[in-house]
Amino acid sequence: PVCEIPAATAETATSTTATSLCWVTTHPNRPPTCVAASGLLGNLWIVDFEHVQPVSCAIPSGGGGVFDLVVCDPPTTSSSTTDSQTLPLVAGACQDGSVRIWRVARTGKNNEQDGSKAMIVDPPLVTVPSMGAPILSLTWRVGAITKQSSQSQQQQQEENRSSFTTKSTVYQTVLFAAVADGTIRKYRIDVKQTDFTTTSTSSTNNSTTTEYTVPHAKSMLRMTIESKGRRTPTKVWSMKLLQDGTLIAGNSLGQVQFWNSDTGTLIQTVMQSPLLADVLKVVVSQNESKVFCSGVDSRVVCIERVVPLQDGNDGHDVRPSTLLDSAPWKITYAHRPHSHDVKAMVIVPGAEYPNGDQQMTQKKGLPRRLETLISGGVDTKICSYDVAFFDEKRPQTWYPWPLESPISTSSNPSQSRLLSMQRSEKVELYRLDDLPNSPETTNGEQKEHDKLLAQEAHKYRIKETSATDLVGTIQLGGASGATWSSRLLVSQLSPDGSFLAVS
Repeated sequence: PVCEIPAATAETATSTTATSLCWVTTHPNRPPTCVAASGLLGNLWIVDFEHVQPVSCAIPSGGGGVFDLVVCDPPTTSSSTTDSQTLPLVAGACQDGSVRIWRVARTGKNNEQDGSKAMIVDPPLVTVPSMGAPILSLTWRVGAITKQSSQSQQQQQEENRSSFTTKSTVYQTVLFAAVADGTIRKYRIDVKQTDFTTTSTSSTNNSTTTEYTVPHAKSMLRMTIESKGRRTPTKVWSMKLLQDGTLIAGNSLGQVQFWNSDTGTLIQTVMQSPLLADVLKVVVSQNESKVFCSGVDSRVVCIERVVPLQDGNDGHDVRPSTLLDSAPWKITYAHRPHSHDVKAMVIVPGAEYPNGDQQMTQKKGLPRRLETLISGGVDTKICSYDVAFFDEKRPQTWYPWPLESPISTSSNPSQSRLLSMQRSEKVELYRLDDLPNSPETTNGEQKEHDKLLAQEAHKYRIKETSATDLVGTIQLGGASGATWSSRLLVSQLSPDGSFLAVS
């Protein structure tokens, strides 16, 4: 991994166990550099990867456990940074049935990345009133952006003369909350961003301060999920909102439902699991033509919107630029690399395809950039898939055991051979002895186990005779009373067994 969050100590493990993570920016229109995390005990904290001690700024949610954290998606899915409008805000789905929105900022001057730490500003900007049951999942997107006229004022002081300019921008956002009572609620939340720029005649530096307020938050719509005759309400574990207003929801009946978010009507239902197993995660590709979902039924399913191809200018068939509301969704392919529940999925954009694959992507109407789907679950494996060629390429599996072998041996035949066994904070050294041959009895008859096959007899002699002796243990950290700890990554014995290198 590029970076690793330090493990919690035994005393604080219950209070720092993260159940939800999301990347969040600390300044508008800048790429995210930190992660907001939350747990079931009602705590939120920031993981800032620009510092040696990244975990900081733990605050209480004020609404019990936080089941989901989301950021406000930009109005377009373009990869260009100029077209995207990111907000330094994070919304949490609380156990008391409310939705709280916090701002993430830095402690430095003018919220600049000058080595200062990121923090969650408490109290929250707005708290949506309780809906009577815990909130299970959220999805949040910017609908429209309105820029208001700027105002300039001047202040006259005895020593210097300064002026400041005010510029306001209103983001009309739409938030969907899945409640544990089997309903989905729609809210319109207007976020007002005000930039104060101060200019002084005695100084060449201009300071800008940004403030966020929520002048308008209103409930718009309520959608009810059918329970199929069950006494318990249907739970919606994951949601995604597309640009054309289609709301995708994965529920506890093994269904992936497509809703019209404007009218609240159900468009289509696709069964991810014939066993009615819960759908725990739903993700969408960049061009919003593919939906990937999985859950308790560990197969990863690809659902595509069937849009008719049109003839392009270069002779290739391409998809239309606008998504058709009437186009149905169908399951096209599925993989099952996991053996247990899949609880995490994400699509990571990458570089452009090689020239050979670019021609294939243009012919299929797929995006030019490489997109990788990553899934993880209870079986501790991480699997990656090619989004564009999901039906043609097999997933790549990253197993939980280390790539480097924790065992090394010396190779000098003239001396006693040694074997080193690497642990997390120590290295054990063993001396290897040759297995003794089984002697014959006095009357020339062999022992009973020598009449077995060679492999079985070898196992019998290993069990009968100890071939390894513990020479000693080299403790590098974690001893009783020690105040420091060292995690070993790799170790290697020299060929003659005289030296041991560790790192």
